[in-house]
Amino acid sequence: MSAVNALVSELVGRGMDAAEAAALVAQAVIEGAALAAPQRTARQERNRRYYEKKSERLNASERVSNRLNSDVSDGAAKESPPDPQKKITTPDIPPKGDISTPKPKTTPRAELQAVLDAEHADAVLEHRQRIRKPMTARGAKMLARKFADCPDPNAAADCMVANGWTGFEPQWMENRKGTGPPSNGIAEALANSRRKLGIENEPDSKTPIDITASA
Repeated sequence: MSAVNALVSELVGRGMDAAEAAALVAQAVIEGAALAAPQRTARQERNRRYYEKKSERLNASERVSNRLNSDVSDGAAKESPPDPQKKITTPDIPPKGDISTPKPKTTPRAELQAVLDAEHADAVLEHRQRIRKPMTARGAKMLARKFADCPDPNAAADCMVANGWTGFEPQWMENRKGTGPPSNGIAEALANSRRKLGIENEPDSKTPIDITASA
């Protein structure tokens, strides 16, 4: 500081204003200090710029993260709490009994066994197969109703088989001497052919056989 003061005194002695001399000396000191500071190398300058840019990127990323966290917090705060009085409704589920399930398919044997025993049901089915008119489940159901109208359904089935009838009506059995089911030309022709050939073991389809008559 003594050198600075001495320089200021010297400038004042030469007729310079004291304030101006002090300012001039101060500026000279600052410039001298700047010249005396160590100079950075090119590598140090590159490193400085790299770290400055890296610091800027980190600061920008931190600002974005803070803004996102702030938005999430604001959105959560705006959501209204659930209403405890609001009831949760569930779709009506029909009871198990209301669910319609397809009925299992029945068979001709099952329909006949509703009124006949197993032996007579099989006999009726075999008879229809033998005359090449197999039964359907619906046909068997209708035939079983006819058998059920008789006092003894099994006896009615025997009467049908013994007379070679395709179907059955209760009145045919009641009037054993009646005509039974109406005959057709083909059946009549077959009966005549059997008689001509001397085949007498099969009864005439026009006259019902009384299977209940005593021998």
